[in-house]
Formats: sequence, structure tokens, C-alpha cells
Amino acid sequence: MNIAIPAFNWLLVEPLGLLAMASVLVLLASLFMRREEEGDLAGVALVGIVASGYALYRLWGHTASGAFAGMITIDHFALAIGFVILLAAAAAVVLAWSDRHLGAEYLVQILLATLGMLLFAQASNLVTLFLGIEILSLPLYVLAGLHPERAGSREAAVKYVLMGAFSSGILLYGMALTYGATGALALSDVGQRLAAGAGSLAYLGVALIVVGLGFKLALVPFHSWAPDVYQGAPTAVTAFMSVATKAAAFAALARTLLVGFPYLFHRWLPLLWGIAALTMLAGNLMALRQTSLKRLLAYSGIAHAGYLVVALAAVTGLGLFASVYYLVAYAFMNLGAFAVVAGLSREGEEGDALETYRGLFFRHPLAAGAMVVFLLSLASIPATAGFMAKLTILLAAVQAGDWPLAAVLVVATMIGLYVYLKVVYTMFDRSGDTAPQAAAGEGEGQAQVVPPAPARLTPGAWVVVAVSVWGTFQFGLVPGPLLHALSSTILLP
Repeated sequence: MNIAIPAFNWLLVEPLGLLAMASVLVLLASLFMRREEEGDLAGVALVGIVASGYALYRLWGHTASGAFAGMITIDHFALAIGFVILLAAAAAVVLAWSDRHLGAEYLVQILLATLGMLLFAQASNLVTLFLGIEILSLPLYVLAGLHPERAGSREAAVKYVLMGAFSSGILLYGMALTYGATGALALSDVGQRLAAGAGSLAYLGVALIVVGLGFKLALVPFHSWAPDVYQGAPTAVTAFMSVATKAAAFAALARTLLVGFPYLFHRWLPLLWGIAALTMLAGNLMALRQTSLKRLLAYSGIAHAGYLVVALAAVTGLGLFASVYYLVAYAFMNLGAFAVVAGLSREGEEGDALETYRGLFFRHPLAAGAMVVFLLSLASIPATAGFMAKLTILLAAVQAGDWPLAAVLVVATMIGLYVYLKVVYTMFDRSGDTAPQAAAGEGEGQAQVVPPAPARLTPGAWVVVAVSVWGTFQFGLVPGPLLHALSSTILLP
């Protein structure tokens, strides 16, 4: 009996293979090291991430290619998203380099989650799409509950597992309905068969797929897990999730809709319009009431996911281009903001409460100045990467004739401006830098001491902050090189 072996190009899966090899090396090396020495393995993990990035770079400029019999597709869109994911992974490794609570198990989970995210972004088949979401989700469940000294970390992990199980089930059910309607698993085959006509199974299938991927992207009303998980997880994990998971989920959603369901756009486009408008407004409005900086940034991330969906709803090459540019800009400003939060954390306690940052400029001017840069970029102030990225999305929406959605984006941006400026004002408010105040407790006259200043930023946090400040200004003041490099990211069927 002869078994036909399909042609296989190892070059196309080299980025995935390097991450897998790095995770195995870290795991095996940890068996021969003491707990306090495991932090040195961060160098091995970082080398694996950089090597994977170089492998992606070698593929840039090639025409779209498929591997595993076409089950994954390597094109400029997937490669650009891959760079964003690897940037977030590298930042997560650097941030945790000096944290004694995050050892080899943390590094292994980061590498495996990154591998799953790359696969998720490249998936062009319903099977690999589900495989990717499971490979990225399982390590994230572990990472969310990895801090042993914080009860909130374990609670965050439980919530994430429960919500992730629901979202995976909904996604899988949508895929099953799609397969039942078309008899195909490859997204390109699904699109071709739906071109001849579609029934209720296909309509319900695409709706459930949008819902399942909407959970991972934290779109309203599928967002409820994000604030709790972002607050409870270690800050380095939160930084990684806020950028990498969002990039991978958006890539999967874009490829699924534009390749698998292009002929049903009249069905899913109104759904995207509604989700985008609701996400932008709800994310910014809910951020107004937050007294936790990590929860505030979580709701901010929800709003920014809505901006990405606006670009996708444009259903144009400019819209997809704008979304990739936005993800690059968002990576720098969001990773930088979480790096400041991570660096200003005391032993066994997160620098999370907004009151902790009152008067920060007068205690740690460099850290506060960097935070101001990131917040202004998130608010889309000119001269920052956030402004240019938001402008490209707005232009894509206007070009597509989505004027109501563009108007909602402008209104949501104005609400977000108040949210971020509130944090900026807090950092420059001297009232939090005063002497101890008298307590108001039952005439006892005891002094209520203001909490001590948070610790200074670790060297790893400073590295991430410095790179993020550079990227925020570089792609805001000189966006030309990046715009030119991303001009070929239009999704290929």
C-alpha cells in the first residue's frame, strides 16, 4: 500500500518550530536548576522569540503560501500580525526577568501561547483555527493564575477558564454548522461553496463564529471576563494578553470573514457594525468609573478592540491595512503602559490602585513622563502613534461610507480622552504627596499614614518602557517606513 505524502515546505513552519524547540529547551533545562536560578532561562526564551521573528522576516516578500496541505496560510497579513505577537511575547519575557515568582513554567507557557497565537493568525482551515485557539488558550489559563501570593490571580484564572470554555464551545458549534452547510473545512472552499447560495445553517454558523472569536477579542457584550482577568493576572501576563491575544483573535476573525464568508457580508456586516459601536462606547464609558489602573486599561483595551472592528467593517484593503497599523501602534503604547504598572509594583502587591499614582511625577518623574506619553497615545493625541493609527481607521471608515460608525468612533475617542487625562491629572496632583493626614475615626486622633511610594522600575521594565516610548514617537512622527512596509498586508484569499 502506497501512502501519498504531500509536498511540505519546512521554511513556512520554521517560526512555529523554533518556539516549540525553545519551550522544550527551557523545560528540560529547568529540571537541572534551582528555583532561584530559573530566571536566567529568560535569555533562552528571548533567543527563541528573536529567532522566530527572524524566521518570519525571511518569509517577508514571498507570495502567499500554504503549509500542512493548505491548512495554514503564510502571507503578509499573517506575518505582520506575527511580528506584533512576538513583540508582546518578548516584552512579557523581559518584564518577568527579575520576578522571582515567575520561573521556568512562566516562560514555557509564554512560548507555547505565542506558538498557538501564530498558528491562530495563520489558520486557513476550520480545524487549524480551533487547534490554534486551544493551543493559545490553555497556557493563558495557567498564566492568569500563576502568581502564588495573590488570591485574585487564582480567581482570575477560574473565571478565564469558565468563559474560555464557553467561547470555545460556541466557536466549535459555529464551525460544525458551517461544515454542515458547506461540507468543507478549508476557508477558501467554504467561501466558494457559499457563493452558490447559503441557508440558515450557514447564517447561524457565521454568527456563532463571530461570537466565539468576539470572546477572545473582548468585544461587547462578550467582554465580561477581561477586566477581572486583567486585574487578577500578573502584570507581565496582562501586558502580553492585552496585545498578543487581541492581535491573534483579530487576525483569525478577519481571515475567517473575508476568506470564508465574503458572500455573506450582507449578513455579518450589520452584526459587526452593532458590535463595533457598542464596544467603542461601552468600553470608554465603563472606564470612567474605574479606580484600578489595570481595570481601566482593560476597558480601554475593549474600546480599542472596537476600533479594530471598525476597520474590519470597512471591508476594504485600506481597512485591513489600517487595522494592522493600529495593532502595531497599540502594541507599543499598551505594552509601555503595563510596563510602568509592572515596574511600580511593590513586593507581593500590584501597583494597581489609581491613588498609588497620585503625585507620581514628583516621586518618579521619568516613569510618570513615560506613562503620560503612552496615555496620550492611547487618547490619540497628535505626534503619537495612536493618533496616526486612529486616523487611518477613520479614513477607512469614511472611504467605505460608514459615516455613522465613523461618528461613533469620534464620540468614543472624546470620551476616552477624558479617561486618559484623568490618569494624567492624578500623576501631577500634589495632594497625594503631602504629609500624613489625621484620621477621622471616632475622636481617637490617630494619624493615617499615606501609603509609601511604590518601588522603582526594574531594569527589565525600563527596557520595555524605553522601546515603547521610541515606537510611540517613531510611528507617530515618522510613520512613512511602517506604512510602506505594511502596504502589502491586504488579505489574500
